[in-house]
Amino acid sequence: FMAGFNAVAYDYTGVWGKRMELLDINNPQFALATGTQTSGGSASWNSTAGFFGRINYNFNEKYLLEANLRYDGSSKFPRALRWRWFPSVSAGWRVSQEPFFIPVKEIMNSLKLRVSWGSIGDQTVAGSLYIPTMGAATNYFLRDGKRTYSFNTPGLVDSNITWQNIETLDFGIDFSLFKKVNVIFDWYRRYTKNMIVPMEGIGYNIGATAPMGNFGELRTDGWELQISYGHTFGNGLSLSATASLADALTKITKYGENAKNI
Repeated sequence: FMAGFNAVAYDYTGVWGKRMELLDINNPQFALATGTQTSGGSASWNSTAGFFGRINYNFNEKYLLEANLRYDGSSKFPRALRWRWFPSVSAGWRVSQEPFFIPVKEIMNSLKLRVSWGSIGDQTVAGSLYIPTMGAATNYFLRDGKRTYSFNTPGLVDSNITWQNIETLDFGIDFSLFKKVNVIFDWYRRYTKNMIVPMEGIGYNIGATAPMGNFGELRTDGWELQISYGHTFGNGLSLSATASLADALTKITKYGENAKNI
């Protein structure tokens, strides 16, 4: 049983310009200051934590099974939606270890079939998507010799934003020929579910951009092929070469009313 934790503290960069005055001493941001400003900066914070367990099973070097279960949390989502379970499982069959494979083992030295399915979470989004924030803007009007500031009205948000799920199904085959050529082939289908995209059905007359939420889906079908060759001469000199070929097609299967334009 293992656990992982990662935290990112406040990151503040930049150089204060001359004669700058903070609007709030407890919230020192360039966007909340008046006066002569010659540079900019930002502040951010987020944290993640994860726990996972793994079980491996090997029967007579023929049948292989592995199961994983993750429990991950992220500060980028509302408190009730921060934690999610992410399972995965894989199985393998070493066909070349079976008695019926012996007659062809001089030609095909090894053969293994594989299948796997797994789900993992993606939280590479802004940490304020579910919080209605008020942006600060600098005006060109002066008051007492200083430029004034204004604040936008809070934007539209979806308060139920949570993890994006990435589910992958994979079928693979590995085999070697004449003890020199190794071939690895995989076909996979990857779904991105709960993808964070703009909400559908928002009219142009609402006066704000559509809120972001888990409204989209993405599907990728692809395959990968790798062929390697190796030979060792009598004097100990070895020669090897590897070639790879891959192809994938990605489709947006759900994206609100804008799917037809993407």
